[in-house]
This record gives sequence, structure tokens and C-alpha cells, in this order.
Amino acid sequence: MVLHHALQKIPGVRKVYFQPPSSEKIKYPCIIYQFNRYSTFSANNEPYLMVNDYTAMVIDSNPESCIHEYVLKNSDVYRARFDRFYTADNLNHWVFDITLINHIDNKEGNNV
Repeated sequence: MVLHHALQKIPGVRKVYFQPPSSEKIKYPCIIYQFNRYSTFSANNEPYLMVNDYTAMVIDSNPESCIHEYVLKNSDVYRARFDRFYTADNLNHWVFDITLINHIDNKEGNNV
């Protein structure tokens, strides 16, 4: 939910979708993202860090859209790395790898 809310705050985004079904009508400009994988890092046989990786795609009919720049700048919640750009069906697609990092507090069982 943290990533979803951060992406919704980006100026110019009409809708944010998490793994939308193919039957859903997409409203542009939008961001579509999906979960890729997570990794847990341990020290002294105790987990201390969990990394969640997502793929996010900004889709806009405007080739001069600035939405993709905001995805890169919103680094207080996540880290984004630009992967590629392509066009399909007269829509522009900017694809990013996004990483969320959660420090694990083992004493209380909470993510920080």
C-alpha cells in the first residue's frame, strides 16, 4: 500500500493500477505496477532486511509527458531505476524497476 499511495500522489497520473485484470478498462495517463520478487537478507541467522521489487510502467498518449520524471524523483518511499521506453497502440510506455526496502525489527516483529 505504501508504494500505491506514493504513485497516486504523482502529478498528472489519472489512475494507478496494481496488476489489473485484462478485462478492466484502463484510463490514461496511468501507472501500472506488479510485484516481481522479494529477498530477505540475514546476519547471525536473523533476518534484518527485506527488499520488495516491482515493475512499474507509466503509460501516456503524450510523448512529452513528465510523469516518468516524477517516478524517478519520488525517492523518499522507494528507489526507481529506468529500464526502457517503447510505444505500442499510439501510447508511450516508460518502464521502471522499483525497490522498496523494509528494515525488520525482530524484537517486536514489526517492519519499520
